[in-house]
Amino acid sequence: MQLAAPPALDVGLTRDSPLRRGRIVELIVEVITYLQHRQAATEVSVTQYARVSIARAAAHERRHGDVLERLARIEGRLSRLDEQVDGLRLLTRTLHDPRPDLATAPCQVQAR
Repeated sequence: MQLAAPPALDVGLTRDSPLRRGRIVELIVEVITYLQHRQAATEVSVTQYARVSIARAAAHERRHGDVLERLARIEGRLSRLDEQVDGLRLLTRTLHDPRPDLATAPCQVQAR
């Protein structure tokens, strides 16, 4: 299916002089050239933006990995400190009550 130009445009083109038609063709070529230039510039801009975005994403991933490693080291330290605290609690409990067996055992009196 082919679309026909509206009658007003068709009549206008037949009245145009060859000089005017030549100028219209020049303008169309100029617009096409300009649009091709803009398309190439846009492609370069998008490519650069994509490269920067990829580099930033990689840097964020590295930092995230570093933070996870740091958190793992901190968790290990906290775990060791927790074990030390448990040991110290046991030690202080025995210092407060050095003979727990005597405190709970019934008193026995020896006969003489």
